[in-house]
Amino acid sequence: MSTDLERSLEKIMAKSKVGKGILEVMIPIKEDVTDVDTVRNKLELKGRSVERSEVIELFKEVDRNGLGRYVIGRRGRPTRLEWARTVLEGHRAMQESPSEDAAETIRHRYVLRPDFDVEFDLPSDLTKVEAKRLSEFITTLPFGIGKEVDNNGS
Repeated sequence: MSTDLERSLEKIMAKSKVGKGILEVMIPIKEDVTDVDTVRNKLELKGRSVERSEVIELFKEVDRNGLGRYVIGRRGRPTRLEWARTVLEGHRAMQESPSEDAAETIRHRYVLRPDFDVEFDLPSDLTKVEAKRLSEFITTLPFGIGKEVDNNGS
């Protein structure tokens, strides 16, 4: 990212008590547009709760700094931030070049059922606390009530 862009983001983070946390879930930028509810949902997954108004205020600050355009939702469209092209180009260039700070990952494969494998990448330095958090997250995933099988296979 350009130095001007980094300075602008630092300035925004310094102004807002929740700005850093919100920007951390907004970046990496995967879409040209980021909506309020997506940011709030990502933060909730990280165990943080923020008010809609706080996200909107940050979007307005990003707009004031020329890094995007704050758009109020109308006609069924969400309130959102449309990222400026310079931000998108700078971010994508950063993603293409390997970072010295990037954590090494290990791809894991787990046979969940005879006909279904699960693959995922985890940091090579995964801690016990992170592993426990991940296992607790996985226990929240089942959607329906199916035949439960205990350790005895019954």
